[in-house]
Amino acid sequence: MNGQPTPEWREFQHAVAAVFNAAGCDVRIEHPVEGARGIHNVDVAVYFKKHGIECLWIVECKFWNTPVPKEKVLTLQTIVADCGADRGLMVSKCGFQSGAVRAANKTNITLTNLEDLSSYIDDKMMEIESLRRQLADAQEQLDDYLCPHCGASLSERTEIPYNDKHSGMIEIFECGYQRDGAMIRPCPFSDEFPRLDEFDMQIHMENGWYLCFPKPTTDKSRKVRLQTGRGSTENEARAMVAEHYAYLTTPLGQEFRGRWIFRSGQRKPDASE
Repeated sequence: MNGQPTPEWREFQHAVAAVFNAAGCDVRIEHPVEGARGIHNVDVAVYFKKHGIECLWIVECKFWNTPVPKEKVLTLQTIVADCGADRGLMVSKCGFQSGAVRAANKTNITLTNLEDLSSYIDDKMMEIESLRRQLADAQEQLDDYLCPHCGASLSERTEIPYNDKHSGMIEIFECGYQRDGAMIRPCPFSDEFPRLDEFDMQIHMENGWYLCFPKPTTDKSRKVRLQTGRGSTENEARAMVAEHYAYLTTPLGQEFRGRWIFRSGQRKPDASE
């Protein structure tokens, strides 16, 4: 440090940069920007994303005691076009000549002063914050219609009467998750869903067929019903139960091709099959 005071024009430049810094932009002062015809050293380069797309604004700061003439606006237009910037801004201490205003009209050049620029950015930040709050509220409402474990959509909501004065609501999601205020059937993609070995495969004969009844043996498995397996052999009956379990635990939208069950990837699984 040489102990010399910062020139007023540089303070002005830094004040302009601070406005964009406060908005969360990537701001670079006295920055070289590469154009098609060469390098341009600009007062302030502002980088940000809009809808996921990288944007560049080139800002020129004029701490002059006289209005900025038309020629300076035309020069900025040339730099903006050569660099492929999205917008050019000229921030002036003492305004602009009428020719400069006409030259910037209906172009991607904005003429402004520090106070108006700051107010504009503040207003935009308030709009963004308001949109964020609305988005958060909407997301909270949307969450009521999605399985909290895998994000599957709500497929059915039915009112159930408890008595003459009180009733409740049962909700069923595409993945098979069910709740009525508390969980009554776990999501196949949560830690609460039982493993296949938590069922005791009991084999019975009926009319010449082997039937496999998957009997729950744990608290988790008692919340899930697997279909009864049927086959010409014990192994075939067991395999049918295992296939149904695999079907239930295969992500929605993913094709499933089994011996007895088929899903193209578009069809929604039915947990009660």
